Amino acid sequence: MIEFERDIFGTTGAGERIERFTLKNAAGMSVRIITLGAAVTEIHVPDRNRYLSDVALGFDKVEEYEVNEPYMGCIVGRVANRISYARFAMDGNEYQLVANFGPHHLHGGEVGFHQRVWQADKLEREAGPAVSFTYVSPDGEENYPGRLEVQVVYCLTSKNGLRIEYEATTDKPTPVNLTNHSYFNLAGSGSGTVLDHEISVYTGFATEPDGDGLPTGQILRVQDTPLDFRQPRRIGERIEELQTGYDHNYVFSSGRRDNPVMAAAARD
Repeated sequence: MIEFERDIFGTTGAGERIERFTLKNAAGMSVRIITLGAAVTEIHVPDRNRYLSDVALGFDKVEEYEVNEPYMGCIVGRVANRISYARFAMDGNEYQLVANFGPHHLHGGEVGFHQRVWQADKLEREAGPAVSFTYVSPDGEENYPGRLEVQVVYCLTSKNGLRIEYEATTDKPTPVNLTNHSYFNLAGSGSGTVLDHEISVYTGFATEPDGDGLPTGQILRVQDTPLDFRQPRRIGERIEELQTGYDHNYVFSSGRRDNPVMAAAARD
C-alpha cells in the first residue's frame, strides 16, 4: 500500500506552487496537508462499519486558503489567540505588534503563519507515515523580536491517530504559542452541523473573557454554566446562552509531556 503521496494542489496569486501531501495507513485512514499554512485539508476516517468520511472542514482551491478568514486547518503563529492591544513587554522592552483584530493582535497578525508557504518533505517515523513542515520567521516579522525557526510534523499512526509535533528555535527571547486550527464535523463533511456532537472537557476551570474575548486574568469555575462539559453533553444543549458561542479558553492543571492525560473528547 502507498503510505505517502505528493502532488500539486495549485498555484497562488503570486505564482508560488502549493504542494499537497497525502498520508495513508493500513486501516484506510488518510490525511491531506498543503504547504500553504501547513494546513490540513482533509481527514478521511473509517467509522465502526469501516465507512470512510472526511471529518475535517476545508477549502477546494488555493485562493480560498490565501484568504482563509476562519484559519481553516492551518498552523497559527507566532502566537495563537489574542494579545491585548497588540503589545507586550519582554526583558525591559515593549513591543508593539500589528493590530488585526480591532486594537488587538490575533493569530500572528496581518500575515501570520497560516498565510506563509512552508517547506515540506517526507519524514520517517516509527509510528507511521509523516511529513515535516518548516518555516523561518525573520526578526521583526509582524514586529516580533527574534529569528524563529519552526518545524511542525504531522504523523499518521497505525491506530488512526493524527499526531502533531511542534518545535521552535529562536535567537532572541520571543513569545511562541503554536497550534493547529482545524474544524471538524465527525458525521462527515456536509452532514449537518456539530450541535448534536457530544463533547467532554475534563476540567472545572476556564478563563474569564472580556468583551473582546481576551482573558481578564480571572479563573472561573465552570460548574452550573454552559461551559461545564465535565460530563458528556451536546454542544447545542446550552450554546444559545452564550452571545459568542463557544470561543473560550479552558484551564488544565494536570498532564506532562512525558505523561499526557486526556483533555477533551468529541463523539458523533
